[in-house]
Amino acid sequence: MYSPFDRSPNRCPDKHVTASGGDSMTLSDEEIRKRIADDLSRDGIDVSEIQVTVDKGRVTFSGTVPSYSARNTICDAASRIKDIIWFDNKTTVHHIPAMPPDAAIKETVSTYLATDSDMVRTDIRVSVENGIVTLEGSVDEYWKKGEAERIVRGARGVSHIVNRLAVVPARPVADNGVNTTRGASGRNVKARPNA
Repeated sequence: MYSPFDRSPNRCPDKHVTASGGDSMTLSDEEIRKRIADDLSRDGIDVSEIQVTVDKGRVTFSGTVPSYSARNTICDAASRIKDIIWFDNKTTVHHIPAMPPDAAIKETVSTYLATDSDMVRTDIRVSVENGIVTLEGSVDEYWKKGEAERIVRGARGVSHIVNRLAVVPARPVADNGVNTTRGASGRNVKARPNA
């Protein structure tokens, strides 16, 4: 038997016959449905994942809820409405997996970066706070800065990435002589290195 005072996780049965309802109904089916939605919203339940059907005071709930407490709140809301003859709670609990702690995210991200063959010759330090991953240090080529971010995105629990990587080429890229390039006019132009 359902009791709103029972606080056990499975106190809400799938089907419950209320003591009231029947011939003395004052609310229409649509009014019952609206009142249930309002009561659930007021109780902090996201009604977007719950379907409520009402037929002559008989209410059926279906959909998903994030916890047994939310499922029990549905029973509480239904038991408060005197015009409900019976209700059938077919909602299922869809547990949202807990996010990994920052230390686990850091370990995963560090492993991903260390084992990726594209990330050789990099000096990347990883820090994580509340799922926000910060990358600091250096990479030897510009494309590796974006690649590091792409790799990090694949780790579970990452909510945002702050990429502070500097590009520090492993070999000098300065010109050692005069280069000839084709200018905008189409003519060859001699460029001199900075003095």
